[in-house]
Amino acid sequence: MLKLGETGVSALYLGDAKIKKVYLGSELVFEEKKPSRLPAGYTEVEYIYPADYRATLNTGQTLGTYNVETVIAYSSIPGGTSVEKYKIFEARRVASSRYYVVQVFAYYAKVANLSIANANTSFSDYSNSVGPKVKPVAGQRYTVKYIYSSSTGGAKVDVDGTSSSIASYSTAPSSAGTVILGPGGSKATYIRYYSFRIVSSSGNYMVDLVPCIDPSGIVGMYDLRNNIFKGPVSASYKWLAGPAV
Repeated sequence: MLKLGETGVSALYLGDAKIKKVYLGSELVFEEKKPSRLPAGYTEVEYIYPADYRATLNTGQTLGTYNVETVIAYSSIPGGTSVEKYKIFEARRVASSRYYVVQVFAYYAKVANLSIANANTSFSDYSNSVGPKVKPVAGQRYTVKYIYSSSTGGAKVDVDGTSSSIASYSTAPSSAGTVILGPGGSKATYIRYYSFRIVSSSGNYMVDLVPCIDPSGIVGMYDLRNNIFKGPVSASYKWLAGPAV
């Protein structure tokens, strides 16, 4: 950072034009700092990921008839040929002594293709729909979309514009509980979350989560729509942060 005495320079101008970067030879000595989207004391980070497979984050929003969009990446692609499954999010409730759950997974064969599927009809009884094929690349970002369909009570999941039909629900999604972010299972720590949004049919954000660290050092996501920090559901199972933005 370029400095004048002990005072940090936050902006430079050439006439009326703002200068975004200044180099001294090949060394970057000044870069315009973007204004933070978050309240004072919060640090926005590029992504968060679970430190433990039991780490979860409650969005506070029931799924209802809303769509969900999140951007994820895999930190690494393990060797072998078996199919891996990573849960991206879920919403569930208990009715008539039975769990009803909507779960969206990312599937891929370790040396073959990535598939995105599926919504479960119940906690113990569901089928997996194998859908679009995208070769997995460690660090590459994938957009995962859960799209609610009012005509069937079902949905589809898109990956970078390629869609896959999935099963209808045994109960309407509007009866599901709040959306829980977090893959679960032993493979959870391979997933990085870059954003997480729940969107109404009219395009309004119900939840707009940004990865961050709160003023006390807790890693989670800040909801820009509702102006509230979402930390780990359990303090025992934490999230870890990527680099600051």
